[in-house]
Amino acid sequence: TVPLVSARVDRTWQVWRTRVTGMVDVFNIINANPVTNFNLSNGPTFEQINGALDPRTLQIGVRIEF
Repeated sequence: TVPLVSARVDRTWQVWRTRVTGMVDVFNIINANPVTNFNLSNGPTFEQINGALDPRTLQIGVRIEF
Protein backbone atom coordinates (compact mmCIF):
# COMPACT_ATOMS: atom_id res chain seq x y z
CA THR A 1 0.00 0.00 0.00
CA VAL A 2 1.03 3.59 -0.65
CA PRO A 3 0.19 6.15 2.06
CA LEU A 4 -1.00 8.97 -0.20
CA VAL A 5 -2.86 11.99 1.25
CA SER A 6 -4.07 14.96 -0.81
CA ALA A 7 -6.31 17.93 0.08
CA ARG A 8 -8.10 20.86 -1.57
CA VAL A 9 -9.25 24.17 -0.13
CA ASP A 10 -11.43 26.49 -2.18
CA ARG A 11 -13.33 29.70 -1.65
CA THR A 12 -15.96 31.33 -3.89
CA TRP A 13 -16.74 35.04 -4.18
CA GLN A 14 -19.68 36.63 -6.02
CA VAL A 15 -18.52 39.60 -8.14
CA TRP A 16 -21.49 41.21 -9.93
CA ARG A 17 -22.94 38.35 -12.02
CA THR A 18 -19.69 36.39 -12.00
CA ARG A 19 -18.54 33.75 -9.52
CA VAL A 20 -14.79 33.63 -8.87
CA THR A 21 -13.36 30.59 -7.09
CA GLY A 22 -9.81 30.43 -5.73
CA MET A 23 -8.40 26.92 -5.20
CA VAL A 24 -5.32 25.44 -3.52
CA ASP A 25 -4.51 21.74 -3.91
CA VAL A 26 -1.76 19.93 -2.02
CA PHE A 27 -0.76 16.48 -3.28
CA ASN A 28 1.26 13.91 -1.29
CA ILE A 29 0.97 15.90 1.96
CA ILE A 30 2.98 13.42 4.06
CA ASN A 31 5.70 13.38 1.36
CA ALA A 32 5.72 9.58 1.01
CA ASN A 33 8.44 8.30 -1.33
CA PRO A 34 7.61 4.64 -2.08
CA VAL A 35 9.09 2.86 -5.08
CA THR A 36 6.44 2.44 -7.79
CA ASN A 37 8.52 0.54 -10.36
CA PHE A 38 11.81 -1.38 -10.33
CA ASN A 39 13.80 -3.65 -12.65
CA LEU A 40 13.52 -7.43 -12.15
CA SER A 41 16.09 -8.38 -14.82
CA ASN A 42 19.13 -10.37 -13.78
CA GLY A 43 22.51 -8.68 -13.79
CA PRO A 44 23.83 -5.34 -12.57
CA THR A 45 20.44 -3.61 -12.97
CA PHE A 46 18.59 -6.08 -10.69
CA GLU A 47 16.20 -4.16 -8.40
CA GLN A 48 17.28 -0.83 -9.88
CA ILE A 49 14.59 1.78 -9.13
CA ASN A 50 12.81 3.06 -12.26
CA GLY A 51 10.16 5.20 -10.61
CA ALA A 52 9.10 6.65 -7.28
CA LEU A 53 6.10 8.67 -6.18
CA ASP A 54 6.29 12.40 -6.95
CA PRO A 55 7.23 14.69 -4.03
CA ARG A 56 4.85 17.05 -2.25
CA THR A 57 3.23 19.33 -4.83
CA LEU A 58 1.19 22.54 -4.48
CA GLN A 59 -1.26 23.67 -7.17
CA ILE A 60 -2.99 27.06 -7.17
CA GLY A 61 -5.91 27.84 -9.49
CA VAL A 62 -8.72 30.25 -10.23
CA ARG A 63 -12.09 29.38 -11.79
CA ILE A 64 -14.34 32.08 -13.26
CA GLU A 65 -18.00 31.26 -13.96
CA PHE A 66 -20.20 33.69 -15.84
